Amino acid sequence: MLFSHASPDKLKRGLGAIVFLGTFALMEAHIREPNRGEAVAIGTIRAVITGESSYAALYGYYDTLECLAGTRTCVPGIASRNSFVPPNLVDRRGELRGYRVELHAGPKAQSLRNSRVSPSAMTQYAIVAVPLYAGPGHYRAFCGDDRQTIYVTWDEPRVDSGRCLDTSQILQ
Repeated sequence: MLFSHASPDKLKRGLGAIVFLGTFALMEAHIREPNRGEAVAIGTIRAVITGESSYAALYGYYDTLECLAGTRTCVPGIASRNSFVPPNLVDRRGELRGYRVELHAGPKAQSLRNSRVSPSAMTQYAIVAVPLYAGPGHYRAFCGDDRQTIYVTWDEPRVDSGRCLDTSQILQ
């Protein structure tokens, strides 16, 4: 028997060391694991930027996620419900793989008389993705807007009038 001459205290310390090292190895693997929620958040922001650009090319202005997803008709006189973003983006109520995703409306579009403009149309927008479960500095947050750029921050992205304000770090 290998441990027949070891005292019970030495056995406990040895077993404790093995458990500690095993736990440390598991934690290290988890720490080094990439944040897949981050990739989903970035992809969602890209999808919204693309959807907003396509919507604006057709209707002249940006709009809410509900209008982009085609869950309701937004432009007066237009009966079709085109989908510019996946409808499930609206169904998830802003939570997506550990991130809260929100669209921030910019200035309201001024409709000309007899024009077909959605009542919720806007001239600018910003879309943010903020980690739900980590405090500031643990996971990155993101902000994209009508300039078609995604910015990275370690804090809650600041937005004003549908524009990302923290623009010093561009997502590469």
